[in-house]
Amino acid sequence: MEDDKEDIPDPSRITELDISSGTFAEEGETIVSFVDVDSAEYRRKIDTRTVRRNVALPSWLNYEAGYFAHCI
Repeated sequence: MEDDKEDIPDPSRITELDISSGTFAEEGETIVSFVDVDSAEYRRKIDTRTVRRNVALPSWLNYEAGYFAHCI
Protein backbone atom coordinates (compact mmCIF):
# COMPACT_ATOMS: atom_id res chain seq x y z
CA MET A 1 0.00 0.00 0.00
CA GLU A 2 2.90 2.36 0.72
CA ASP A 3 4.38 1.64 -2.72
CA ASP A 4 1.03 2.43 -4.35
CA LYS A 5 0.65 5.64 -2.30
CA GLU A 6 -2.51 4.27 -0.68
CA ASP A 7 -3.64 5.19 2.83
CA ILE A 8 -2.93 2.50 5.38
CA PRO A 9 -6.04 1.79 7.43
CA ASP A 10 -6.03 2.24 11.18
CA PRO A 11 -5.64 -0.99 13.15
CA SER A 12 -8.77 -2.79 14.31
CA ARG A 13 -9.76 -2.69 17.96
CA ILE A 14 -9.29 -6.10 19.51
CA THR A 15 -12.80 -5.94 20.97
CA GLU A 16 -14.22 -5.50 17.46
CA LEU A 17 -12.62 -8.63 15.98
CA ASP A 18 -14.98 -11.49 15.16
CA ILE A 19 -12.85 -14.60 15.55
CA SER A 20 -15.71 -16.86 14.46
CA SER A 21 -15.53 -15.47 10.93
CA GLY A 22 -11.75 -15.71 10.47
CA THR A 23 -10.12 -17.53 7.57
CA PHE A 24 -9.32 -20.63 9.63
CA ALA A 25 -12.14 -20.39 12.21
CA GLU A 26 -13.64 -23.76 11.31
CA GLU A 27 -10.30 -25.57 11.38
CA GLY A 28 -9.63 -25.22 15.09
CA GLU A 29 -8.81 -22.73 17.78
CA THR A 30 -8.33 -19.10 16.79
CA ILE A 31 -5.51 -17.02 18.26
CA VAL A 32 -5.42 -13.24 18.04
CA SER A 33 -1.91 -11.77 17.97
CA PHE A 34 -0.62 -8.24 18.11
CA VAL A 35 1.89 -7.36 15.40
CA ASP A 36 4.12 -4.30 15.55
CA VAL A 37 5.50 -3.30 12.17
CA ASP A 38 8.16 -0.68 11.48
CA SER A 39 7.95 -0.37 7.71
CA ALA A 40 10.73 2.23 7.56
CA GLU A 41 13.15 -0.16 9.30
CA TYR A 42 12.03 -3.03 7.06
CA ARG A 43 12.66 -0.93 3.94
CA ARG A 44 16.17 -0.03 5.18
CA LYS A 45 16.98 -3.70 5.72
CA ILE A 46 15.85 -4.85 2.27
CA ASP A 47 17.40 -1.93 0.40
CA THR A 48 20.00 -3.48 -1.92
CA ARG A 49 21.09 -0.36 -3.75
CA THR A 50 24.82 0.15 -3.92
CA VAL A 51 26.38 3.18 -2.29
CA ARG A 52 29.68 4.64 -3.43
CA ARG A 53 32.07 5.72 -0.67
CA ASN A 54 35.57 7.09 -0.95
CA VAL A 55 37.72 5.83 1.89
CA ALA A 56 41.37 5.73 2.85
CA LEU A 57 42.71 2.20 3.40
CA PRO A 58 46.01 0.97 4.76
CA SER A 59 48.12 -0.30 1.85
CA TRP A 60 48.17 -3.89 3.19
CA LEU A 61 44.37 -3.98 3.11
CA ASN A 62 44.30 -2.61 -0.42
CA TYR A 63 46.77 -5.33 -1.44
CA GLU A 64 44.69 -8.07 0.21
CA ALA A 65 41.47 -6.79 -1.40
CA GLY A 66 43.15 -6.82 -4.82
CA TYR A 67 44.50 -10.31 -4.22
CA PHE A 68 41.10 -11.73 -3.29
CA ALA A 69 39.41 -9.96 -6.19
CA HIS A 70 41.64 -11.90 -8.60
CA CYS A 71 40.77 -15.21 -6.90
CA ILE A 72 37.07 -14.91 -7.65
